[in-house]
Amino acid sequence: MDLNPKKVTELLICLFALIISPKSFSTRSNTCVSLIPDCLLEVFSYLKDDRRTLVSCMRVNRLWCSLIAPILWSAPFKRYSLKYTPKVINTYVSLLSVKNKKFLKSLGLMIPLHTASPLLYYPKYLEVFNIVNYTVAMKEWVRNNFYFANKGWHISRAQKTLDSMMMDLIINHSSSLKKFKYVNNSEFSRADFLEKLCYSDLSLINTLEFLGHGYSHEMYFTTLPKLFRQMSKTTRNIKHLSFYFPETSVDSKLFQSPNSLMYHNQSVKDPTELDLSVAELIRSQNSLKSFCTNEFWMQCSTDLIFSSLLSHSNSLEFIKFFTLIHFDQTFFHYMKKINSLRTLEFKQFPSSSNLSQLIVPQNYLPQVQNVHCDERDVFKQVNTILRLVDHSLKKFYFRDANSVIFSTIELYCPNITHLHISLKDESIASSLNVIRKLPLISLYLDTIYYHSRSIESLLPSTLQYFGLGGSVYQYDIEQILVNAYLPNLSTMEILNLYNTNESIRKIFIKFSERFNHRLKELKLGKSLLREFISLDKKELWNTRSFKISEVRFFKYGVYEDIFGYPFYKSSEG
Repeated sequence: MDLNPKKVTELLICLFALIISPKSFSTRSNTCVSLIPDCLLEVFSYLKDDRRTLVSCMRVNRLWCSLIAPILWSAPFKRYSLKYTPKVINTYVSLLSVKNKKFLKSLGLMIPLHTASPLLYYPKYLEVFNIVNYTVAMKEWVRNNFYFANKGWHISRAQKTLDSMMMDLIINHSSSLKKFKYVNNSEFSRADFLEKLCYSDLSLINTLEFLGHGYSHEMYFTTLPKLFRQMSKTTRNIKHLSFYFPETSVDSKLFQSPNSLMYHNQSVKDPTELDLSVAELIRSQNSLKSFCTNEFWMQCSTDLIFSSLLSHSNSLEFIKFFTLIHFDQTFFHYMKKINSLRTLEFKQFPSSSNLSQLIVPQNYLPQVQNVHCDERDVFKQVNTILRLVDHSLKKFYFRDANSVIFSTIELYCPNITHLHISLKDESIASSLNVIRKLPLISLYLDTIYYHSRSIESLLPSTLQYFGLGGSVYQYDIEQILVNAYLPNLSTMEILNLYNTNESIRKIFIKFSERFNHRLKELKLGKSLLREFISLDKKELWNTRSFKISEVRFFKYGVYEDIFGYPFYKSSEG
């Protein structure tokens, strides 16, 4: 059941009124109206993203507080907010012992020693832990609460000490963790944290991300294998698993070891401890649904890794490769054996792939329905994948389409219903003839060149979603909406619109009225949304038949929908 948050809030207000004023709803003065906790918890669960309402509801009574607190504190580090997240650290600090507080104070932190502890022990409610957002918040809190009374101490030491204490709080109450995202931070050695994590209760983990760079030799070859082996014994219900490790194309300068391994070294015949432990962790799960990785393993471990994935051939639906080095017949041979596979996503391929000798049988991967690639200059590899998937392809998202890609679509993939692409200028003409032949439900085009007459003629009447990136002029939008026949269009997305004026309102109002108000939502880029809001304040909108909202950057992949914000984008800032 999908409820509007505003309606849920109104429902809560009614429930609140019912509870505090039972006499007005009953002829008997001694009747007390209440809801059982399960019913209240169901209602509160719909408000998990409405923190303000939940905080207000916590003040109603002790029962409501006990039900809402686990929801509010289940994922305090899921997203980072400069205003809110450091306050979470402040609350966690208040839970430290007086001894630890005194030590932090001696390092230069302003910490009150005798304040009352919170009524609830919030770390025990932690279900989602993103170590990136936590680290940013912790460092920000230390900077805001650090003074230089003792110049012998440095802020970095205070951060590392507090980090260690916070990790102890989290590890000691890790039995409720369900989603864990670890990204290595070179500024903070987390070897001790990972060692302690080996002995924690991680049995409820269903989503695990281990990502990042800068691992030490000990962490890479000892600590991580130990952790993964322990998890393979205690954690059985991981549904979503993601690894990104630095390539082991390292020398002694990085790992400070004369015995460092070369990436895919042909002379290495035995899998590394990391390769073995990752394969064991994959194989030990009951039913893995999604798996993401870069090709970090030794070439001798390829069969080991892919064979472990085959143990989930009837449950694994989504696979993403951040980098795929060996794009060859062996790779597709394993993909074919994963019967439940529906989505393939790629980030990077090797700079030079030898595809000339690759035999591509038609309809080789009939189970795959969706292909995503958020990268440029890899059309040869993507073109090969399209030919392998053939008629089964339904969704195709690609950042760098060209005439070769569209020729392949026309020959092999006539059943695409969702096409989200970025076009080069020279591919516009060739793409139009292909697009108009597809049974599209969703279409997103991103190009620096738009021609309204060409676009309006290619839009099929089956279209329910239509998005335009790049530079679009108001005149072109007007011509498209006036001349195109789009009776099923419910959502339209525009990032940038140029040469706008107050007549822009009439364009969308007329279009909405033309098709019986089927248009439900208009998504606009941030600056464009401000212009529309200013028009709204001038009361120039005569209808509320569709919702106006902000659109974020367009996603060519689905990794974020499963795991959250991509680590490579958050690390790049």
